[in-house]
Amino acid sequence: QKAVTNKVWEAFFYAIAAVAAPHLVLSENLTGFADATAASLPTPGGGPLAGVIAAHGIGLLEMSLGIGALSAPENGPTDLMLKLTEARGWLVGCVRDDVNAYCGLLSSVYARGVGANEGQNAATAAAQETEYRRWLRRVTEVPLRVAEVITGAGVACLPYKKQIKHSLRGDWVAGVKLLRTAVEISRKNIAINTQDGGRVASDLEVRVTRLRDMDPPWEDLGDI
Repeated sequence: QKAVTNKVWEAFFYAIAAVAAPHLVLSENLTGFADATAASLPTPGGGPLAGVIAAHGIGLLEMSLGIGALSAPENGPTDLMLKLTEARGWLVGCVRDDVNAYCGLLSSVYARGVGANEGQNAATAAAQETEYRRWLRRVTEVPLRVAEVITGAGVACLPYKKQIKHSLRGDWVAGVKLLRTAVEISRKNIAINTQDGGRVASDLEVRVTRLRDMDPPWEDLGDI
């Protein structure tokens, strides 16, 4: 009985966290976010941090391109800069979305555990399974979209790498490495979620395959 009660409270806690935690994460300063990451809670973890470092990676590319454009504004990649700014904003938002998705998934996992111990009826079990699958899709889709956005941004930046000033090459390479790491983290999370949770929707499988088959731009992008 105690184990069932604990699962009920766990499910309730993560259901509340799915709503509140995403907003708390984005309101933290750097020290607070590092403390939250170090806390004995499962999130924010690798997924949100992938979004954080990706947003900073995009920012470094924007900065490197923007400073170069100051001396030759007529050659500045205006359209690319707008797309990078949009991507950076989306990646910041994905930090919130990942926390929301993971808390929701944990809540559904504990709810299923309670139902299994309580001998629930078939309709309730089916509803809980549907809820679990909904969160499993969400927790897989967020890192997938992160990896897609980052990779697309990297490919879009390739034609402009020669415009980077010599003094900014270190910043450019740092940005590229942050983006590459964020993609690796996201792809690992996708693999873990699909391995632990079972097969995801066919449309996600197509996107995962497409991402896996893409030629990564990182070596070329960082070679300046």
